[in-house]
Amino acid sequence: MNNQPFDPTTLAISIVSHGQGLLIKNLLQDLSPLINNGAEVLLTLNIPEDESFISNFASNIKVIRNKKPIGFGENHNMANLYTNRDWFVVLNPDVRCNPHVFSSLITAHKATGAGVVAPRVLGVNGNTEDSARHYPTVSRIFKRVISKIRGHRLEPDYELQDGQHIKIDWAAGMFLLFRSSDFRNIGGFDTRFFMYRKTQTFAVAST
Repeated sequence: MNNQPFDPTTLAISIVSHGQGLLIKNLLQDLSPLINNGAEVLLTLNIPEDESFISNFASNIKVIRNKKPIGFGENHNMANLYTNRDWFVVLNPDVRCNPHVFSSLITAHKATGAGVVAPRVLGVNGNTEDSARHYPTVSRIFKRVISKIRGHRLEPDYELQDGQHIKIDWAAGMFLLFRSSDFRNIGGFDTRFFMYRKTQTFAVAST
């Protein structure tokens, strides 16, 4: 992807914490060049926790404190109501990333006219994560269940390479970039599909 300069003040990044402050502290360090130049972080605390991890960024972060835990979709839908930035990013707390990836994603979005774009995601071992998939079918679901039982790693559904724009059926919610107006026009995530789990899987967004 081509890393063209972009204005960080057009960017809002939504992160939801389930008591994952230590992970988010590392992520905020990754994002600090953007935060220091005006990018907005919308941090939702889904459960009460020690907030000292945001002390160095307090003036640049909007903190949303939930009275009770809610699901993935509802959390990000609520966060989107707190911003008027052009671009809205959904980012998992356990992701680490090069800040240049956001410029690349915006470039890809403009070039393709896609509704949502996502980066190639690498695991800690450097392998491409299975974050871009075909639509599920009974046979694909069965194959995944059997592979998990046997402890085998499935190959990703798509061959992803840096610098390549490829149309996919769907992307995992760990790292997604929307035009904010598009996100609002579709009503955000469908909250009938409830997802809430604490994760400790580390991933790295490829530039």
